[in-house]
Amino acid sequence: IAALVTGVTGGIITGVVTRDEKGSESIREDVNENRTLTQKIGDVFRYGFVEFIQDISKWLVIGLVLAAIISALVPNELFEMINMPPLLQMLVILVVSIPLYICATGSIPLAAVLILKGISPGAAFVLLMAGPATNAATMTMIGRVLGKKSLFVYLATIIAGALGFGLIIDYFLPGKWFTEIAQQHLMHDHGDHLTWLQITSGIVLMALIINGYIQKYKRSKENSIINLNNAAMNVITIKVEGMTCNHCKANVENNLKKLPFVKNAEVNLAEKTASVEGDQLEIDKIRETIDGLGYKAL
Repeated sequence: IAALVTGVTGGIITGVVTRDEKGSESIREDVNENRTLTQKIGDVFRYGFVEFIQDISKWLVIGLVLAAIISALVPNELFEMINMPPLLQMLVILVVSIPLYICATGSIPLAAVLILKGISPGAAFVLLMAGPATNAATMTMIGRVLGKKSLFVYLATIIAGALGFGLIIDYFLPGKWFTEIAQQHLMHDHGDHLTWLQITSGIVLMALIINGYIQKYKRSKENSIINLNNAAMNVITIKVEGMTCNHCKANVENNLKKLPFVKNAEVNLAEKTASVEGDQLEIDKIRETIDGLGYKAL
């Protein structure tokens, strides 16, 4: 509900504020036109069980580790002992979460353990909403593609929405709801009674995470072999800002491959680079294509 209300409100305000600005041209995605239904279904499962897991696994592990550290080292009900009002807690969390990148997946265990340590549920909601939505890559892309006005509206809407719904949670909903959910999420006081579903789910998730890293390693080795075999071909590597996940990677690769002089394009998310292979490469056109997608070619 919060995402729906905040998104629609921000969209309406952005439309009003930028009504006189010229819109950008749309980019036609036709890379999957010749793929069969079976191939498309395979792409769905590959994204869901391989690429998506690759995107979230690092942050999920980081979130769980940080939650475990906080749970072990921070005294129980610390925030209640400090006696900080809920609104002030939200403002502190907001100030901390906006400049930092807190992945949506990794912030869930953090929010759960903070609730058990006495932070208000509304402040935990601010962490869940403002942290993932205000990372540097997202704000840079919005500023470049939609303009500074849209970026300002985006930030204002996120902040107002997070604080507004946080206050609603704290003052109109029973706090017991959230402490019970947090306890269940971290299996607090129930560690000896894991169900077969929880155990199986944990094993499957661990297997998917390990498989994601294996697939990433195999892909990097394959790319190295391809680059060695094509050593005679003209290759350039460009630094690209704004890429954060496998969707960004696929977006850049697919659109670069559409250029007539490009034989192959490979993105390295870890190094934030795009390697382009082909004959008589037009660097300006390559940079223009990358910039047109909302990223920044350096």
